[in-house]
Amino acid sequence: DGMARSQDRSRALEIKRLKIIDIDECKFRRGNTINMLLYCKANQDVDDVGFRLEFSTRSGIVVGTMFSDKSVSAKKGEQLNVEFDVPTKNIAPGIYAVTILTYKVNEFGTQIGIDRVSPAFQFEIFEDRSEIVWLPQYWGHIHLDDMVVTSIAKF
Repeated sequence: DGMARSQDRSRALEIKRLKIIDIDECKFRRGNTINMLLYCKANQDVDDVGFRLEFSTRSGIVVGTMFSDKSVSAKKGEQLNVEFDVPTKNIAPGIYAVTILTYKVNEFGTQIGIDRVSPAFQFEIFEDRSEIVWLPQYWGHIHLDDMVVTSIAKF
């Protein structure tokens, strides 16, 4: 499928494709929302699977993480189209590579990876020059606002 994947994942809920909705290029003004549609396939029954985005700088340093506000469940063989709104208000201007992960949380609260696509896409954040910016090199590994699941369609 042409996506770079980690082979140590179960891929019980497999990420098949990603579409960034209603754009010509992946450039966004800070504060605007990135609308994305993630196409997945359940290779086995899954419950309470979450989605995570990891944002990295061009040098590969992870500077932030964003989680979905809802989890999904599916039966083996089902196709899922999950639409997200990704807020950008807390992302400093720059160019980022995004890794998409699906995961479950075990009884100890540890995230167990199911599938991982890295990088899934790259994008640029820009803003008006009048704003003061806290540059990414001064960030820690932070948890950004949650991405919002706006729809889940099963086929």
